[in-house]
Amino acid sequence: MKQIWLVRHGESMAQTGEEEDGRNPPLSERGKEQAARLRHPLGAVTFDRILVSPLIRACQTYELSEVDRTNAEFDSRVMESEWGNPEFYTPVLPLQLPETAAPDRHNAYDLTVEERAASVIEELADGNTECCLIVAHWGICGRLFMAFAGATVTDWSVLPSMDNTGISLFEIDDEGRRWVRYWNDRGHVLDLLD
Repeated sequence: MKQIWLVRHGESMAQTGEEEDGRNPPLSERGKEQAARLRHPLGAVTFDRILVSPLIRACQTYELSEVDRTNAEFDSRVMESEWGNPEFYTPVLPLQLPETAAPDRHNAYDLTVEERAASVIEELADGNTECCLIVAHWGICGRLFMAFAGATVTDWSVLPSMDNTGISLFEIDDEGRRWVRYWNDRGHVLDLLD
């Protein structure tokens, strides 16, 4: 049984209004506490691959979670939506933190969020990865759900949403059947959500 775990980053300073440029804000103090609380629900899981968005709020969330770092890589396919502007993140990328994760090898900055999500799900479904953690953002998490379910934006009137440090789990059984085991679990941070 393959597992794909999704985690949305903790609350960012753009969400609190402490930083106006929403491109690459760091975590707020509450976001840091939310991220640290990921230790309990994820600490016992052994991931053979970890994909981290190259945006700082996802990187900080991953670092503060204290999840094992041996199989982590930055992956531009799981960064946030570019909001219709393909060059939106050009000033802040690529992120180079070799002590945290291997460098991005996909250079998917010019792909749409739908194309990026489809690429990730296809690779994980067809590849050798058995248990993957993805630390990402609101927009891409919803698109990953849709790609996993085989849906398109025109099929849905509502995009599935995840709260800060919400945890979701997808599974693919040996016959290729896909299961959403849970979506947007927030039990570890209920007291830290608005």
